[in-house]
Amino acid sequence: MAFSEAQTRLLSGKLNRRHVRTRESRGQVLSYVEGWHAIAEANRVFGFEGWDREIVWCERVWEDGRRDPKACAYAARVRIRVRAGDGIVCREGSGVGNGTGATLGEAHENALKEAETDAMKRALTTFGNLFGLALYDKAQAGVRGAAKIATTRETPALAWTVLSPDGHVIATCIEPRAFCTRLRQALSSAPDAAYLRALWNQNAPLVQSLEAHRPDLVTRKGLHFARVLAHVFEAQLAKLTAQNSTEPTNAGSVDKSVLAIAAPRRIRNAEHLE
Repeated sequence: MAFSEAQTRLLSGKLNRRHVRTRESRGQVLSYVEGWHAIAEANRVFGFEGWDREIVWCERVWEDGRRDPKACAYAARVRIRVRAGDGIVCREGSGVGNGTGATLGEAHENALKEAETDAMKRALTTFGNLFGLALYDKAQAGVRGAAKIATTRETPALAWTVLSPDGHVIATCIEPRAFCTRLRQALSSAPDAAYLRALWNQNAPLVQSLEAHRPDLVTRKGLHFARVLAHVFEAQLAKLTAQNSTEPTNAGSVDKSVLAIAAPRRIRNAEHLE
């Protein structure tokens, strides 16, 4: 049982840096290869009919259908089978996926697919650098090509600070994603419209710069986080304004023509009343 000479040569090679992607997480820059690339490499090395994958276990970790968008998470374990000569090589990997969506069904779909892809990539890394094993090495000696050099214009130079309505610091975040989460929480918990407007005015300049400095910070539907924050502000303002407008000013009289679902105002005929 053995791989062919050509397959062994490919598996012994280095990962091309142009296939490496990066993302920010908890103040660190993480390197990874995308799921489609891992599948394409498996097809190239093992052949289209030379390998397969199987979800051997998956489980929903949690879900939240009360908030908008709906959200949930899955954990999964995937088995990879590769035909090598007269035998089969089996490798397994585990992964976790988080998903959001307009409905719980959409959130479950996104989370399950992400967990499956993550587990598949972890299983494939056991076959060498081409599938991302080289990225676990901090020096990335198994990656071919020059590394990108960071410039002083990148967003880490920005201070991701959430300000209170009076300009005091509520929270200082090490990454823009955490800043968005903290500001969203502050907007959603604003007690009244005046407080909300002042809070937004203090943080709006940084939210606007976020879209320019981090155009890649988008949801699964392609909506930038800056737009999401603007929608949260508008929705909370409408909610607080509606709450204030529903306070009774004259308990003995209600004009049904101004309700959300208006009812025609009844005008009594004087002769009929007599």
